[in-house]
Amino acid sequence: MKYLHFLLGLLLSLIFSFAHADDHLTVYVYPSPLGIDWRSPSGLAWSTIANDLVVDNKLRAIHSIGHMNFHLQCSPSSELPQGADIETGQTNSDDQQMSDHLLKQGYGLGVMTADYSGKWETAADIEADLPIRYQRGSIAFMDLTIQPSSCARVVQYLQEYKALGYDQIYAGLQRKARSGHGAGCSAFTESVLEIAGVMAPEWKSYWSHTVNAPLSFIGGPQTGNDVSLWKLLLSPLALKWNPSAKNSFVVNFWDPYLAYWWIQYATQKPVKLTGMTYSPAKRGKANGIVIDATAAPTPTENFWQP
Repeated sequence: MKYLHFLLGLLLSLIFSFAHADDHLTVYVYPSPLGIDWRSPSGLAWSTIANDLVVDNKLRAIHSIGHMNFHLQCSPSSELPQGADIETGQTNSDDQQMSDHLLKQGYGLGVMTADYSGKWETAADIEADLPIRYQRGSIAFMDLTIQPSSCARVVQYLQEYKALGYDQIYAGLQRKARSGHGAGCSAFTESVLEIAGVMAPEWKSYWSHTVNAPLSFIGGPQTGNDVSLWKLLLSPLALKWNPSAKNSFVVNFWDPYLAYWWIQYATQKPVKLTGMTYSPAKRGKANGIVIDATAAPTPTENFWQP
């Protein structure tokens, strides 16, 4: 009987081994159509308005302020016998909320730190735009090969995330997905890379952006201020961020624009990528990198971090 159990276990192991193909986590990075000017509060406001006015009837989603989402593909394995194919990303579910906060409710810079109704993108919506973006080059991508155990861990994380209702919260830029308050598109993708154990310190460094937002320009319930759009656009005081955290709301976030241009650079010249190797890749006119991250150990820490 023990011999039979041994043979059965060996057979199952061989089946998983032969059936298993590479597990992939593909990250898509979308730049804003015209670029976002983060040099000052007024620059941010003016460039955001300019991007919002862009019309493109060929795309389902223009992503006027930039965007990130991902495609997770897990082959059947001992950790995840059924495999998985999940293509999604975090987005808001009601554009009118943001417009009202900015135009009617005096949120000012508070629009970037407020929470909104959210939803996960569908694979159909993402896939509908990819051929167009590949043709134009208006997207960058990273295709990471990861361990089966890491792939299974991400699936479990996404299941818990959705079960807790965090997918319904499109959170402010300062929110981190694993803190249990929802997240924006970049922070959500960032958390998936962390959960998979493939977060490179170079991305933490080069893709992040920090601004000291003056409290006087943050309106809404966070401060009780009433900050009109015109004040944000035209006030001389909006021509620069605060030089320090004093009298500021410090916002640290992943910037899709920085991520997009980092990938562009990495396809032209070799860059350091701790614990991983990569090679440049092309999909139409779109640049990307193919990464071997199979040496990265699967994390074991709790999904949720305070």
